[in-house]
Amino acid sequence: MEKQKRNQPEIGILGCGWLGMALGEALVKQGKIVRGSTRHEQRFAAIKERGISPYRVHCEEDHFEGIIPFLSGLDQLVIALPPGLRHTPTRRFDHLIQNLIPYIKAAMIDHVIFISSTSVYGAQEGSIDENTLPQPVSASGQQLLACEKAFSRHSFSSLQILRLGGLIGPNRHPIFTLAQKTRIKNPQGKINYIHQSDAVGILLACIQAPQFSGIFNGVCPYHPQRSTYFKQMAQLAGLVCPPMAEEQATVREISAEKVMSTFDYQFIVENLLTLN
Repeated sequence: MEKQKRNQPEIGILGCGWLGMALGEALVKQGKIVRGSTRHEQRFAAIKERGISPYRVHCEEDHFEGIIPFLSGLDQLVIALPPGLRHTPTRRFDHLIQNLIPYIKAAMIDHVIFISSTSVYGAQEGSIDENTLPQPVSASGQQLLACEKAFSRHSFSSLQILRLGGLIGPNRHPIFTLAQKTRIKNPQGKINYIHQSDAVGILLACIQAPQFSGIFNGVCPYHPQRSTYFKQMAQLAGLVCPPMAEEQATVREISAEKVMSTFDYQFIVENLLTLN
């Protein structure tokens, strides 16, 4: 059965959380038709306020509620579901994604964007780009890599996998957890973060250019030492910076050259010395 063609493509964001909501709001400002999923109907009002059509969707490893009406008729899909292993260590996010893919295929969605993480690279050192072989260490990184491989086993007209660095932005910044830390780990290492504005900006670029399939790193090209960065951020926030841990450095820089050259993307927040 052929999907009906529309003048205006409809975009679905599976997971209207901290990042998904910001993306949806940006798409609506561009005049796009956007659906956003949430597990909780009490969030419908906040989603509607941003011009996004809310859908209640509950995804578990082997159980999906509301997924068929949400996906039906979509032209583009952004999967912004967090693995959630920090709060639920036994969760199998990779199984969830493997069981979700047949629903996406059945809905005949042409363009899929899966938000992954640079945690798939593990603890490797040096300069890291999309050609670097992933060696995940954490359970989250291992499961995200399994998700990437699951998507790659299927044929889509366009599949883009975006590996985001550590996300910072409104109400989300590692500086706010400094008071709970006794030491700054890996002080001689480099930061590999990205601001919410640029995560959204890169996603918009991906949505606008589905002809470019592949894996892309989303990391700000600003890599000061962790000791320098946290000292400056503590001063900016008026906080006491914890002492630096004495340990052997793990130094790496994750490159975003591919995303910048492919989409002619210029980063919005370049130095990340911001609390907003």
